[in-house]
Amino acid sequence: MKIVYIKESSKIQYVQGFLVVTKFGEELKVFLDEVKTIFIESARVAITMPLLIACIQKHIEIIFCDQKHNPIGTINNFNQHSVSLERIKSQFNWPTLDKENTWMVIVKMKIMMQSKHLRRIGNAAYMQLENIVQKVQLNDKTNKEGLAAKLYFSSMFGPLFKRHQADDVNKYLNYGYTILLSMFNRRIKILGYLTQIGIHHKSNSNLYNLSSDLMEPFRVFVDAVIYTYMSSGHIIEYLRKLSLYKIKVNNQVLSLENAIRIYLESVFNYLNNKHNKIESFQMDFYNEKNINHV
Repeated sequence: MKIVYIKESSKIQYVQGFLVVTKFGEELKVFLDEVKTIFIESARVAITMPLLIACIQKHIEIIFCDQKHNPIGTINNFNQHSVSLERIKSQFNWPTLDKENTWMVIVKMKIMMQSKHLRRIGNAAYMQLENIVQKVQLNDKTNKEGLAAKLYFSSMFGPLFKRHQADDVNKYLNYGYTILLSMFNRRIKILGYLTQIGIHHKSNSNLYNLSSDLMEPFRVFVDAVIYTYMSSGHIIEYLRKLSLYKIKVNNQVLSLENAIRIYLESVFNYLNNKHNKIESFQMDFYNEKNINHV
C-alpha cells in the first residue's frame, strides 16, 4: 500500500480506477486500490469530486498540510464495515474496568518502549524509565505517563526541550505523529469501530480519541526516525516511509503497518472478551537504521 504526496501545483483526479496526477502537462498514474493515504502539501492543487468520493468509498484518507508541511486537516469516511453496527454497540459497552486496565497496559508499553529507545542510543536515563514502568497503576491514575514523557524527551533532545514549542524537532514530531495517527484511523475504521470514542481520551473536539489512545506505544518509532535522521536533511522523506519501518513483534520482523494490525486485533479481542489479556503483544526495535532498506 502506498502513501502519495502531492507537493507542487497539479491536478489530481480519478480516471478508470487510477489516481491521475497532472503536472505541467505530464501525467502520472497510480492504481487507486494500492493507495492508503494522500498528503496534499500545496495550496495549488485541484482535486476532482469523483476522486474525493472514490477515496471515501475505499477508506483512503486525504490529509491537508499548510505551507510549512504541517498537517492541518483530513477527509476520511464514515464506518462502512459489514458488522460496524454490532462493533459500535460493543464499543459503547466495553466495561470500565477493562478500559482502565487496557490504558494501564498501553502506558506501560509506551514507557517501556521509550526506555528501550534511550538504551539503544546509549542514554542511562533508560533505567529511570524502567523504574517508572513498575509504578504504573490501574488507568495510570498517578499519571506516570506524563512523568516519563518529561524525562524521556529531555534525555533525548536536551534539558531545554519542551513539547509543542516552535522548533524543528517539534515540527517533525507533529508531522510523524500525524502519519502514525492516520495509520491507526484507517485500520480502526476498517475494523468497524468509531475513532471518536476513546478508552481514555475523551475530548469533545477530538475526532480521533480512540486512535490517540491506541497509538501511544508506537510514537517511539517516530521519535527514533527523527533522532536518527535529524541531521540528514531528508527527515520528511524518511517519515513518509514510516508504515514500512521494520520492528519486532513476538520475535517476528514485521512492517509497522502489519504490527499495528496485529496489535489492534489483540486490543479489541480483549475489550470484547475474546481473550483475557493483551500483554502477550510484545514489540521491540529491529534495526535502528532499517528504514534505509524499506
